[in-house]
Amino acid sequence: MEQDSQKNVADEYEDCRRKLAGRNDSILKKHINEPDFGLVPEKPVFLEGIAETSRFLDNLTTSDGTKVYGIRKDAAQISGIAGLVDCYVMYYKKKGIFFRRSIRIGRIYVCEYCNETTWLAPRGYSLSCRRVREE
Repeated sequence: MEQDSQKNVADEYEDCRRKLAGRNDSILKKHINEPDFGLVPEKPVFLEGIAETSRFLDNLTTSDGTKVYGIRKDAAQISGIAGLVDCYVMYYKKKGIFFRRSIRIGRIYVCEYCNETTWLAPRGYSLSCRRVREE
């Protein structure tokens, strides 16, 4: 019973995401060459749903190749963008003598309401690999 309920919620989300995604397709690549692409809410990285957001964040590193991780802080409705834009606070682990601590390095903004993933990292970041579409 609970599994059916979760599937229904997931299906409803995906239906809503698809409806909104079509509106963002025309602006998908509008800001990718700008220096603040992905670093401000008005110019988010567009990704194709929750799974793509996870893949994107899992492959994100700093420009020098240091592995980073993001924690979703909040989401906002931004004028001209269909759906919500999520804010991820980005961190990396710094090794100390006795412990590891997380160092905050910035924020990136992601909109997962799109029919295509922008496989480009914001300035200051790199992607460790490109997505291979799973069929």
